[in-house]
Amino acid sequence: MDMWEISREKNMAVHIEFFSVIVPVRAIEERFRGGMARFREACGKPPTDGKLVRMGAMNQMDLLDILHTLERGGMKGAFWKDGREHWLDFCVVDRCSGPTLPCEWIEVDLEEGTVSYRDK
Repeated sequence: MDMWEISREKNMAVHIEFFSVIVPVRAIEERFRGGMARFREACGKPPTDGKLVRMGAMNQMDLLDILHTLERGGMKGAFWKDGREHWLDFCVVDRCSGPTLPCEWIEVDLEEGTVSYRDK
């Protein structure tokens, strides 16, 4: 079965490595111009658990390329809340230290090297 077809009701996790850009599938469908079809054209078919998608980067140049692709697609990176930046439509997670900014919609397990979707 294609990972993109997994039920979004299952509480699974995606593995993180180096720098991982985590994007909720729902955000892709709702905010990426052209939805999932256009996202796949721009980003390929990265690993997913049905709720989250993970795109990996081993250096900051690759990371910036991913972030710019998402922003060109119409997604917003961060917003200000209580005087501090928080991730909005996607999140950058460092494998060693976790999210680079607060992110309310994920749970990170650095010991296992996974990220899972947290229902608000």
